[in-house]
Order: sequence, then structure tokens, then C-alpha cells
Amino acid sequence: MNPEFPQQSTDQIDGRLNAYRRLLIGLMTHVARDAEGRQMLEAMARDTEIVADHEEDPGVIPDEGFAGQHLADEEIRASITTALTRAEALAAARSAAP
Repeated sequence: MNPEFPQQSTDQIDGRLNAYRRLLIGLMTHVARDAEGRQMLEAMARDTEIVADHEEDPGVIPDEGFAGQHLADEEIRASITTALTRAEALAAARSAAP
């Protein structure tokens, strides 16, 4: 075991990943307040590396790399969608405030 990277339980890893996701969504929400930032996030969500049907043949059984990329693309889109939705809700709340 590498002392710089101590062994962690699944719960510890999940907790860290959730913390990073929350921080990233918060930052993306802030970026989405600006029209240019929102466009950049929308482009990122649209331009993930997911392969559409018949664009690339992963074979009969997709390998782990292909499956991993698909999961990463889904997570990117989900995080961006969450941030954009949160930014819209915050803007609506600000405009409705007296």
C-alpha cells in the first residue's frame, strides 16, 4: 500500500466523490449565471464523447473502457444539467424577491 494514498472504504470513497460533485455543481452553477458561461456548459453537455449508434462499433460486447466512457459522459451531463437547473431556480428566486 502506498502511504500517500491510504486504503479507503467504499463509504469513504463515496463520501469524497459526493463532496467533489457538490463542489463542482456549485462552481458550475456560479458559471451558469453568466450567459457566456451557460453557453459553455451547454456546449460541454452536448459535446461529451458519447458514441451514437453505429458511429463506432464497440464489438459484440463493449470493453470496459467503452462502458467507462459512457458512464463518465452520463455523469458529466447529469452534473451540468443539475447546475443549469439550479442556476435557473436561483435566478427565478432572485427576480421574485421583493
